[in-house]
Amino acid sequence: MLSKKWLYEFICFLLMLNFFYEGIYKIAHFGHWTFWITSEPFLRSGGFVLKYVIPTFEILIAFSLLTDKKRSIGLYSIIIAEILSIMWIMSVYIFTNYLFWPYHALWEDPSWMQKMIFGLILSWLALVAIVLSFKTVQKSDIVSVLRSKPV
Repeated sequence: MLSKKWLYEFICFLLMLNFFYEGIYKIAHFGHWTFWITSEPFLRSGGFVLKYVIPTFEILIAFSLLTDKKRSIGLYSIIIAEILSIMWIMSVYIFTNYLFWPYHALWEDPSWMQKMIFGLILSWLALVAIVLSFKTVQKSDIVSVLRSKPV
């Protein structure tokens, strides 16, 4: 039980560090980030809003992982955001012939496949943390509930 709690806290800590770092990195290199987000296919029209929304959203996710009450919201938000980003990458590959390099804070020149795999890893980590957060039901609890309820 202690190792389950430790693993849950460790995964949340890793996710928190990742999203906080990425959000701060995008704010620190805002000129480069703005050029990149406003030059991308399917995002050009909304790039002027997304250049503010995405770093703010990443920092909010990181802060939501700090408290137990908001942690599930942050974990579900990670899964939704990563799935949306992977769907965007796949739609660019399928529907355009535009080739561009992804923007990523943790390494300089990733490929899109690496970016999708990294997004999947973050999604799976969030899913594992969600599963670990569920309380396990003991067999004795089930038996006591069944015995106390008349048929």
